[in-house]
Amino acid sequence: MDGRFLAAPSMSDQIFLVCMVFYQIEKKSTYQQIFKELTSIAALKNKLFQPERVDSDFEIGLISAVAAEFPQAIHQSFYFHYNQCLNRRIQSLGLSTTYAEDDEIRSCRRKLMSLCPLPLQDVENQFYNLQASLDSRLKQELRQLFLYFRKHWIIDVPLQMWNFHDTLHRTSNISFHSRLNRHIEPSYSNIWSFINCLIGGECRFQHLYSQINASTQQLPKANAADTMQKRIEI
Repeated sequence: MDGRFLAAPSMSDQIFLVCMVFYQIEKKSTYQQIFKELTSIAALKNKLFQPERVDSDFEIGLISAVAAEFPQAIHQSFYFHYNQCLNRRIQSLGLSTTYAEDDEIRSCRRKLMSLCPLPLQDVENQFYNLQASLDSRLKQELRQLFLYFRKHWIIDVPLQMWNFHDTLHRTSNISFHSRLNRHIEPSYSNIWSFINCLIGGECRFQHLYSQINASTQQLPKANAADTMQKRIEI
């Protein structure tokens, strides 16, 4: 589950890609309404909309809605979004120049990134060990970054959501959204060109799905995903 801003036609601010949902207000109640509508549609087809697993970004309203509507579901996010959040926080704290020039700060950022594949029970201790290992200069320069990390990633966001130690699968979520944005010109997009783009994408994925079911083709795994999986397994 993820929302897209750039590809949305002018009548909406964002697209929510479970099915294609157009909406304007990002908050818990909006997502809950979407889930209730999907549940009702499934019931009309004599089906049960009760996902066992949900993959999404780290939007707080969405996290709360999934927890409320699907409490038994495993909810995880993406390594890409985790790193993106760290990079944005580094920029918002005015650390971009220091980060580019200071090897020790870059090393600290990489160590925060590397908390994801650790065993879940070790993540919190290793975070505090990293913080304690810094010299006084780095502690001062990175104080706000560590305060943010503790508040957001240790307290607010469930550790299970951004820990990938036991995760064996990878999604093509990011590449799908990148392809969608490339195929739609955001400034000139209208609902009809958007629908045509979705139809084309659906045909492509139906073709891939048929190939996989017929065992005629195995989808290639990206080198980056393969490298990350090997690191996790070590």
